[in-house]
Amino acid sequence: MHPEHIARDIAVLDVIGLSVHLAVAITDNDLYKEFYARRYGSAQPLLDLGPRTHSHDPLLRLLFRG
Repeated sequence: MHPEHIARDIAVLDVIGLSVHLAVAITDNDLYKEFYARRYGSAQPLLDLGPRTHSHDPLLRLLFRG
């Protein structure tokens, strides 16, 4: 188990990452349509869209590589 401060840092990174993915997804018309089409499913398909939201941006690729 991670110490509390590490778990909190991981949660913050997840929130930041999801925020970036959502911000890009709603400004990219094709990605938004796919995002919207998946609105009633589980969260995993939405998370799977994440890598596609930053694959074309060099800075975001650097931040979210892994």
